[in-house]
Amino acid sequence: MMSGERYSDMLSTVYTKKVKLMCHIAYTILHDRHKAEDAVQNAFVRLASHLLENPMDNEDHVCALSVVIVKQTAIDMLREDARRKTDPSEDDVLTKIEFSVSGDDMPLVMELVRDMPDEHKTVLQLSYFFGYPSATVAKLIGISDANVRKRLQRAKDWLTQRFKEAKSRA
Repeated sequence: MMSGERYSDMLSTVYTKKVKLMCHIAYTILHDRHKAEDAVQNAFVRLASHLLENPMDNEDHVCALSVVIVKQTAIDMLREDARRKTDPSEDDVLTKIEFSVSGDDMPLVMELVRDMPDEHKTVLQLSYFFGYPSATVAKLIGISDANVRKRLQRAKDWLTQRFKEAKSRA
């Protein structure tokens, strides 16, 4: 087992030696400096967790592993971004609903959301008002990710229908 001091020294050395390379690799994949920095940070967290479970004494192997982990972390972030761009459940509710909401209509929309069935309202609020991704919402309320997306779609459909009905009565 690696001692705490040796473990800390190993991570510090890897960081000192490889952080620029890791940032470069992440930036090459993500094309965004801030996301690249996030990828490097996440990679170091993953590396630290891995080293706690699987101690390694060879510094060169740890350095090589850090490069592999940052590459995979950046690719995972890129895939997540692509998934979010194609996942209709992640888009802004007010721009994706099939109507245009002006500032004057906002009180009506908020009233409709309050009147929405709880199973749809909860998912809508967690996703759009609090900004949680559907996977996180699924974990929070104990349903599947696919069920979250379906409930969001039903919530949007419900809101669209009620909004159109309210506007036609006015």
